[in-house]
Amino acid sequence: MKRKRELALLILLILLAGGFYLASRNDEKKNTSPGGEDVVWQIKEAKEKGEPMWLLFSSTSCPPCVEMKKVFDRIKPEYEGKVLFINVNVDERGNYDLLREYEIKYIPTTYIIDKKGEITYHNIGIIPEDTLREELNKVVK
Repeated sequence: MKRKRELALLILLILLAGGFYLASRNDEKKNTSPGGEDVVWQIKEAKEKGEPMWLLFSSTSCPPCVEMKKVFDRIKPEYEGKVLFINVNVDERGNYDLLREYEIKYIPTTYIIDKKGEITYHNIGIIPEDTLREELNKVVK
């Protein structure tokens, strides 16, 4: 019985230490949008200019999000100047209104938005690169 309590206490301490560690990683929770600009402003500006966008709602502490971010970074150079890539960090307080606006409940979540500002593609989870290229090509034409 005593060993079970000690084990439970040890697990609790490990979980608390992990929580404190993640909370202290502020440097990784910054917006990763181009130029570090405010993503709300970027989205508004892109809609006004009629620019297609890929919005990736993600977190640095979510393994599937990290995988989608790798895909995001690999594909981005192919669409430079054609599609605006915006990675919205769900851990940033400044992005909470966007989370409500786009009804983000699970991550990673992808939205592809066309030149008219309309959502043409929405998906939750990891997406194959070929599928993303097909969807991005639809908004570039």
